[in-house]
Amino acid sequence: MYINPTTINETYDRCKLRRHESIAGAISVPGFLSTAHVFSRKKVEQQREFIVCALKKLPRNIRRSNGCTGVPWIIARHVVAQDRSYSLEVIDKLLAMAVSIELVTVVFPEDSATDVAYIVIEDERAMKISRANKEYKNAIWK
Repeated sequence: MYINPTTINETYDRCKLRRHESIAGAISVPGFLSTAHVFSRKKVEQQREFIVCALKKLPRNIRRSNGCTGVPWIIARHVVAQDRSYSLEVIDKLLAMAVSIELVTVVFPEDSATDVAYIVIEDERAMKISRANKEYKNAIWK
């Protein structure tokens, strides 16, 4: 499976809810950069494998968001600076699709000085470690 910004954009366009589709099967996700993203639940679920692979291809500094505290969404700016093929819009689209199928959770840490959203890429191994270390007190799950 070849993953790059173009294939992420194409997948996003396929998953978007079309005007003629039923609202009953829609998932709305707030965007980090823009207005809410609205997806067809069925279409985004069909793309689950692609979305998982695309998340794994993200640069290491954003993938290290597993565990309950996550990393600030703003770290995506550093990803763009390091890898010019990604843009903030592409990362926003990918994360929105991942949030819609619960692969990414948005967290607002209690002791944060700002209201910047943190992202947590769900990882079974990391979640077990977080539970064992009782790190859940560091974040409020939203």
